[in-house]
Amino acid sequence: MRIINLCLFFILLTASSATRANVKTMNISIVNDSPVLLWYKKYIEHAYNLMQYRVAFRQLPAGRGAVEANKGNIDALTIRTSVVEASFPDFVRVPILLAKGKLMLYCQHNIECNEAIVNQAGKTIGTVAGVNVTMLYMADKKANIYEVASGFKVAEMFQKNRLDYILTINSPDFGNYVSIEHGSYQEVTLMEINAYHYIHKRHSKMLPELEKALSAAVKEIGSIPKSFVNRVTNE
Repeated sequence: MRIINLCLFFILLTASSATRANVKTMNISIVNDSPVLLWYKKYIEHAYNLMQYRVAFRQLPAGRGAVEANKGNIDALTIRTSVVEASFPDFVRVPILLAKGKLMLYCQHNIECNEAIVNQAGKTIGTVAGVNVTMLYMADKKANIYEVASGFKVAEMFQKNRLDYILTINSPDFGNYVSIEHGSYQEVTLMEINAYHYIHKRHSKMLPELEKALSAAVKEIGSIPKSFVNRVTNE
């Protein structure tokens, strides 16, 4: 009996090891560990789990993810805006909307504030360093860009009147990314923004199944709850 039990244990152990070995892993680039991204990571991880894939998130600078993907080290990008997708042509959009928002110009009180500001050579506009949306939008504009390390620092400089103008993204889920209260300054909407998950073109055959899985994941997990938004925006 002992020999039989040992044989059964060995068979189960071998089967379990084989199952783990057969589970594929998707290495997915993420720009940072911002709490804002946590909910989108949930959607994406659950979608791949539904397809019997593991997910490994790798923190990389925005431009580095595409470079590593072309080396075979990255399979997908967690979330990017459609505005910048032309800058990573080797990736395919998964057509399930994950987030939306607006690129905004914030201005100090009692100064000129309109869309034309971004094309005035004498103006300087603060923004968070490394944000592809703002960099792409401003690429052909005449105003100067002053990059700041974090959203907190941008807000601090603006509130202390060290900057007359800043660019930020307003989200219906999280407010704005520099945590400045809506309506406390002059605001101008510059463009609408939609964000999606992207997979490398070498995985394009899985797109139909991934689209269904991501749609199911969003429905199962649900929209971002108010309690989560409050916790994230107060961290």
